[in-house]
Amino acid sequence: MSDLNDDPTSPEPPARKSHGRLSARPSLLPTDLIEDARTVRGAWHARVITLLPDAFPGICHLLLRHADDPATALIENATAGGDNAARGLILGMVLGAKFPTAALPKDWLTGLRARDEFERLIQQLS
Repeated sequence: MSDLNDDPTSPEPPARKSHGRLSARPSLLPTDLIEDARTVRGAWHARVITLLPDAFPGICHLLLRHADDPATALIENATAGGDNAARGLILGMVLGAKFPTAALPKDWLTGLRARDEFERLIQQLS
């Protein structure tokens, strides 16, 4: 007999894994990814906040202003402050699709510990 409970009307089996005061049970039923977060009194609470919608004009500005200079676009983003991680994610994807790694300063690549692995994976993608 399977430990997975596919029938939502049957009683739930005891929890197999514990995460603090909440527990997780395996199920073949889909989960609601948009449900409100459960609040547990006395438990630490974290939220992920991104300003990406507000950062989009900045991404466009950097891409247009430094259209032929990916290194400067990335440096300007990093030094601009704010949500530079979210902007950098988008910038990196767009610039990485447009430019080869040779367009980046050589000293950015020489210090990478896994450079050979990165280059191998890049070759597989191209």
